[in-house]
Order: sequence, then C-alpha cells, then structure tokens
Amino acid sequence: MVGVLLIVAGLVMFVAPGPGWLTVILGLAVLATEFAWAHRTLEWSKDKARAAGEKAMDPKARRRNVLIGAGVAVLVAAAAAAWVVTQGWPGPVVSAWEWVRSLR
Repeated sequence: MVGVLLIVAGLVMFVAPGPGWLTVILGLAVLATEFAWAHRTLEWSKDKARAAGEKAMDPKARRRNVLIGAGVAVLVAAAAAAWVVTQGWPGPVVSAWEWVRSLR
C-alpha cells in the first residue's frame, strides 16, 4: 500500500511542485521488495537514468545546453528591459523610490 501511495504521489508531483521522479522510483523500490514486475520496472528505470546521466555528461550536449540556457537568459533580460522601457517600473518599486525620496 505504501509503494502504491508513493507512486501516486509521484505522479501528482509531475504537475504539482515536488520531486516526482524520485517519489515514483522510491515507490517502485518499496514495491520491488514484494513484486517481480516492480523489480523489473525499477531496474529498467535505473538503466534509463544511467543512460540519461551519461548523455548529459557528453561535452557536446553540455555545450549545447549551456548555449541554450544563455540564449534564454538573454531573451528574458531583453524582454524585461523592453517592458521597463515601454511601461516603466512596476508600481511597488516606484512607490518605494518615492517613499525614500520623501524621507530626505
């Protein structure tokens, strides 16, 4: 019962905040102590995780991921700068600056 609850909680965490994959694998580990199908699924999951880890450590993949991350950061910064230029600072920031000026 605990293993099933952990798997269900992990599936919910795929869309809600939380360590979804970790919880599903933990649920499989609990079920693997009793059921052969859960043990086979857990071993398959471990193999896939190892393969993904090796792929992530590939220098080409790491370089690509760093470039994609830098590109996204530049786009977000440009969008934020464009918004500030066209719309001005958000209200609470302006209010804080006015409050600081009023203290002088």
